[in-house]
Amino acid sequence: MVDGGHHQVVFARCNTYQLAITYDLEFRMTLIDELTRECLAIRVARRINSFGVIETMADVMLTRGVPEHIRSDNGAEMTAKIVRNWFAKLGAKTLYIAPGTPWENG
Repeated sequence: MVDGGHHQVVFARCNTYQLAITYDLEFRMTLIDELTRECLAIRVARRINSFGVIETMADVMLTRGVPEHIRSDNGAEMTAKIVRNWFAKLGAKTLYIAPGTPWENG
C-alpha cells in the first residue's frame, strides 16, 4: 500500500541460481513493491553481503523513500546485525518469512 507517497511494504528477495553456460554460482537480489509489484531494483553479483543489501536498498530509498516494512527471507545478508540496525535507524520494520516457505516472499 502507498501512504503519503511512502511504500508500506517492499520485498527484498535474494535467490541463487546456476548459470548453465559458465557454471558459476551467482546471487540475485530483487526489490519488489508489494502493492504495485513493480521491480524497484535487481542486483546480480558473485557475492551479496550485508553491505550490498544496504547499498541496493539505499539507492532505491533515495528516490522512493523509506518503506514502512521490508519483507525478506532469513538469509544471512538480510538478518545481519548491521542491516537490522540500519533498518531500525530508518524506522523500517522487518518482516521475515517463515523458513522453508519461499512463496511468502513475493
